[in-house]
Amino acid sequence: MFDNPSAFLKTYPPDKLKAIEDNAAKLKRNLAQMSPEQKERYQAPLKALAQKVNNEVRDLLLEWTLGGYLFFESDSEDRDAFIRTCRRITEEENARGTFRAWGRAFFTSYSLSDAMTAATPFHDRILNDAYRPYWEKCCVLREDGHWYSQILRTEWDPEAGTWKDDSGHAVRAPLPPEK
Repeated sequence: MFDNPSAFLKTYPPDKLKAIEDNAAKLKRNLAQMSPEQKERYQAPLKALAQKVNNEVRDLLLEWTLGGYLFFESDSEDRDAFIRTCRRITEEENARGTFRAWGRAFFTSYSLSDAMTAATPFHDRILNDAYRPYWEKCCVLREDGHWYSQILRTEWDPEAGTWKDDSGHAVRAPLPPEK
């Protein structure tokens, strides 16, 4: 559950990230340096490489937007509701052409940052429409007036705008205790 694309990229497997960057650089270089005749002659390998890069970028974006959400094992109904909502949102966004826009954003600049910017509205819908109801259910207001996240086992620090564990270390989470 990452709200910050650069924070997510720091956790992404370096070998996968390097493969995306290397394949994208190779495709960009080939398209820039090849003559029209070469592009025609090598159309199938270029198309295959473009499809490979597209799939790698799509997988990274889906992992960022849909991955890492925490649920208690006993809350299977809430997890199933989250999955149903994610599916509904995904169908709606697919009908709007959202996922094609991710590819256009990436292949215009060959920048993962641009692709993640294009994916941010989808990420935010998943976070707020699908996960927030469960998150808020798991945040309790203690008798001392402080919010406590049962999921993270942390307390909300309103001055810092972050969750803190018992030792006072900030724990990054994209949602406050309530809207």
